[in-house]
Amino acid sequence: MQGSIHFRQVSSKTQRFTTEPQSAEHDHSLTLAVSANYINYNTGMHWTSCSVDVNADFEPMEPEILSISATELRVQWSSKTVCPSILSGYNLTYCEVAHTPATDSITPPSVESGLFEPFSSAKTVHAERAACVSAPTTITIDKNWNKFNITGLKPFTLYRLEMFMFSNVKAGKPNDQLLVRTFEAAPSPPRQLHVTELTDTSARITWFAPSEANGYIRQYIVKLNNKEFLVNASRLDDANNISFVLENLTSFTPYKVFVIAVTSYKSNHSNDIHFTTYMSGKFAL
Repeated sequence: MQGSIHFRQVSSKTQRFTTEPQSAEHDHSLTLAVSANYINYNTGMHWTSCSVDVNADFEPMEPEILSISATELRVQWSSKTVCPSILSGYNLTYCEVAHTPATDSITPPSVESGLFEPFSSAKTVHAERAACVSAPTTITIDKNWNKFNITGLKPFTLYRLEMFMFSNVKAGKPNDQLLVRTFEAAPSPPRQLHVTELTDTSARITWFAPSEANGYIRQYIVKLNNKEFLVNASRLDDANNISFVLENLTSFTPYKVFVIAVTSYKSNHSNDIHFTTYMSGKFAL
């Protein structure tokens, strides 16, 4: 150790101590220690694990995405480079991000290459110009925490995250913005299923796509009595207004039909519709 040792006596009730500001020509690191004086003895010096100028700049944080679900992100970080005595807490800000060619770099695989193969959207990328589509949410986090769960998010949605640490006198620089997509969830049910054309052996049904896709819709399942038909969503002419023809039906027969949408998960089924095919010509009056 070089340099002189300075002592300052403070009240027994004092639990915080700040050194005098240093001038630029005398700026140097300090090591601090505390000793308690009793009537008959002294505890000796207890040296701090670290000490730092309270006006020193914080380094940018490096938060990581620890885990992802459809509605939650678990974030973790480290503050080992910061002296705990000056740290007051953390500021976490996140927002939903607009879709642009840059932000859409996290995409599902081709449906042709694997219709049922789930895909991971857990890739985290830096995004300097990811614009928020709504007001950001800011959370102040206790300085003793190093993990935090962001809850109440939308499924299959891109979010931008940034963090910085702060003290009582200044705030640190935010990290490079992180862009991450939440996982898929079950879509909302297909809407307004109805029959548009009917014969003695066929029926054309139409419906609207779910109002909330919550992912990449891979297919629709059409349930007709005890039969099941699969409709590949990637081959539809209109992804929002879908039409499908039920063929080889039996004449003058009642049927019940409903539709389910599928991402990585199945939706609840649409409204049920009931119809009876027409009587074939040879039986018609």
